[in-house]
Amino acid sequence: MLSQLLAAFVLLICIALAVHMAVRPALQRRVDAGLQRMLWQLRQRWQGRSDTKQAEEIAAATAKAAIERARARPEGQWEGNVYRPRRFGKTRDKDKLH
Repeated sequence: MLSQLLAAFVLLICIALAVHMAVRPALQRRVDAGLQRMLWQLRQRWQGRSDTKQAEEIAAATAKAAIERARARPEGQWEGNVYRPRRFGKTRDKDKLH
């Protein structure tokens, strides 16, 4: 029974590939693009949320961590929303550009 199902599946794939090779190249590209869109949508549904949403959450968490690290440093001063360490500008020689 299993071998017959596997053989039928393989036969279906072979027929689909033969039909795909027989159609015009423009139609092949349209079919390929449609299949790629369908697979992308299935992947998105399977994951449950989009990659952009996940990337936004990671970026927000990283920004929040950076802000907390900057606020935890008492050796500098805030000028508006710009943090300047006290040692800024003291270690470099103004005559040396590099």
